[in-house]
Amino acid sequence: MDSYDLNFIELQAAAERILANSACDASPNTSASTELSNVNQLAHFVPKLLARVELGQMMLAAKDETIARQAALLATLEYPVLVLDSNVLCTPIIGPIDFERGQRLMTIALEASVRRSARFFILDLTGAVVEDPIVANCISDVMRAVKLVGVEVMLSGVRSDIAKVFIECGELLVTIPTFPTLAAALGSIAVRKGRGS
Repeated sequence: MDSYDLNFIELQAAAERILANSACDASPNTSASTELSNVNQLAHFVPKLLARVELGQMMLAAKDETIARQAALLATLEYPVLVLDSNVLCTPIIGPIDFERGQRLMTIALEASVRRSARFFILDLTGAVVEDPIVANCISDVMRAVKLVGVEVMLSGVRSDIAKVFIECGELLVTIPTFPTLAAALGSIAVRKGRGS
């Protein structure tokens, strides 16, 4: 608990004591001055309580803003787009991918490919966890979307377990070059550039 919580609890307890005293004093013999004293004490605490509530709301709003900014920052760091050459982009995938992450990946890959006038886009799966056919479909969708904007797409870091998941879900990726390592994908691009194709 921070000091704000303690102050609020203390103010709330004081107000409750005043109300309890007021209820106890509410006998036929209670003097008007006692009642007035209780009301004055309560009136003294109400603005403080309201100020504390308002402060709490402002603090929560500030925390929400901070969380939103941090989430936006994490989203941009989640899928970095590396410029490996003037027209070669690469996005490494680390960890598991779900539908929501797949949609963000698609947006990032498409925007970067168009903005940078990329000729090649490599999606590196070396650090990816691909255990679910839905994830394989998601990756395939990203690759097809990038290909639709005129960029040659490649998959690198394709391990045997990843290949198995792609086959199980029916995604053959026949038209997308796949490589076991990022170095192999870059070597293929260098050869193609050397030939002028």
